[in-house]
Amino acid sequence: MLTRLMLIAPALLLSTLAFAQTSKPGPTGSDFIFWLLGALLGLVLLMVALTGASMALSGPRRPVSAPAPRQSTTPTEEKAAVC
Repeated sequence: MLTRLMLIAPALLLSTLAFAQTSKPGPTGSDFIFWLLGALLGLVLLMVALTGASMALSGPRRPVSAPAPRQSTTPTEEKAAVC
């Protein structure tokens, strides 16, 4: 699944770049730079998401332990009502 995503996402980004470079009259240099920066930002966001997911899954697993029971120190505390 992750491999498919890593192959599909850059292909989609590159296809938008190819679409932006069609031979329509009037594509300017700023249009090309806009699409190039958008594709680069998309790749960076994809890599950040993949890195975050990888780090979250590879972290150490700590078992959730129940809190320790409270122990009283005096006999009157043992008889006191807990609200």
